Amino acid sequence: MIIHKVISTIRLASFKIVLIISVFIIVFIEGCKKEEYLSMSISEKLTSVRWKVNDVQIGVGLSVVQDCDLDNIITLNPDSTVLFDRGVNLCDTLEQRMVTSYWQLKDDGKKINLMGWEYEIAVLSKEDLRLWLRNYVTPNYDTLDIYMMFKSVPR
Repeated sequence: MIIHKVISTIRLASFKIVLIISVFIIVFIEGCKKEEYLSMSISEKLTSVRWKVNDVQIGVGLSVVQDCDLDNIITLNPDSTVLFDRGVNLCDTLEQRMVTSYWQLKDDGKKINLMGWEYEIAVLSKEDLRLWLRNYVTPNYDTLDIYMMFKSVPR
């Protein structure tokens, strides 16, 4: 009986040590990944993942994203090309599914010229990209602000 308790105590102690070491390793690895991300340039952050459309808003919070937009993915490549994949759910059957164009950072990385439009980079994190198109003029000459929100998707 005493031997059984000693063995149980040793097993429990060994389990606690393994658990503590595992937690330490996970925290260390995540810390290294965070440090690595923080040391990346804006261009590297933009090209390290693909960006899936999450929402498009006009003005203050009026969402205009359609279900057919939610599978759209933008891939920014290091060679300044961009691949815009509209996914299988096309909003218009006449749309091309894949469009290739160019992108360029401007104003010390505060703005991005993307497929002919100049956006301000409002948010750029590991998970989120938010672009702001200021003062877009509609065909009726109304002026709107457009916010495009993306979630990161692994390459």
